[in-house]
Amino acid sequence: MFNRRQLAAGALGLAFLPRGARAQQPAVAAIGLVGQRVLIQAELNGRGPFPFVIDTGSVYTGIREALARELGLRASGAIRLNQDKLHPVYAVRDLVLGGGVRQRNVGFFGLQDGNLGGEGLIAAGLLTSLDSELDFEAGQWRVYPQGAPARPDYTPLDTQFQEPGNGLSLRMFSEVVLDGVKMRALLDTGEPMPLSIDHDVGVRLGLTAAGAPYAPWRGLRIDGPDKSVGRLTRAKTLTIGGAAFAAPLIAVRGTGDTRGHPTLGLPFIRTLNLKAQRRPARLWVKRNALEPTTPPYNCSGLWLDAAADEVVVSDVGAGSPAAEAGVRVGDVVEGAGGLRQALDAVGGRPGTRVELKLRGGGGSRDVAFVLRAYL
Repeated sequence: MFNRRQLAAGALGLAFLPRGARAQQPAVAAIGLVGQRVLIQAELNGRGPFPFVIDTGSVYTGIREALARELGLRASGAIRLNQDKLHPVYAVRDLVLGGGVRQRNVGFFGLQDGNLGGEGLIAAGLLTSLDSELDFEAGQWRVYPQGAPARPDYTPLDTQFQEPGNGLSLRMFSEVVLDGVKMRALLDTGEPMPLSIDHDVGVRLGLTAAGAPYAPWRGLRIDGPDKSVGRLTRAKTLTIGGAAFAAPLIAVRGTGDTRGHPTLGLPFIRTLNLKAQRRPARLWVKRNALEPTTPPYNCSGLWLDAAADEVVVSDVGAGSPAAEAGVRVGDVVEGAGGLRQALDAVGGRPGTRVELKLRGGGGSRDVAFVLRAYL
């Protein structure tokens, strides 16, 4: 029987042991970039392997509940996540990651299917509990039992490893510079947005100025969507260590979503090989040959909501095809057949022609525009 502290320690990754490597040599586990996720294959109690997402923004290691039942895992407690409902905690006696690293006695919290992109999550302790390297170019996570070697071609970051309490996984917060302003960002490989910031920070940086092109956006977390609609827009420059990025795509959170810290997501993290040292807590980065990715966004620039039995335009992104066609906030989409059908109609690929019948301003009118990646 595992107690709560043992389960939390399992989530930290304190007991990782090299598999198939001498003590002075690194244990090497394979990783892969698939879409907007970093995946590592996991064997649980000798079963698998199964794809798990490396999520350095998470303090808990989790498993899809359907897989936990399939494997016959026993619930040994429960935890509450982000004021959400209680989640069961499943005990795993033996965990092997990437075919190269073994951990004993791990606690996995139960997850609904959602949009995980894998069968579960491996928490931030994968990096912050061990001297290790996450090498996206080589597709490797390397663990060094006797300490990672010096990497003179890596740039040190001003970094802190912080824990939310209760002995959970430490997360990495490092300095980034956005349009000349220094800020401390959470490094979150589970975040599909390049860099997200609070609304008031976006205002101070001029990213919400009238006329600045943007796409309406709402973030998603494990416990559901963000509370309010924000925007995707372009800044001037982003610098991380010695790596500089021109015209970076930035997610400005809605006014109701205040996390208190920026979050650097996988689209930028994938361009940096990471070296982490546990004590003292330090992080180094090296720009690799990979390029940042642009997450998909609605190429119409529209945000639609259901109001009673109608579909209403609640936001129109500046510079978007819909804005150029004269669509206005408050317009009602006629003949849409419901919100889902309307979203499908305006959410196609670039090059798709969209025709809408709108009611607003005292009359009805027809508008047409072609979807394009306008940011």
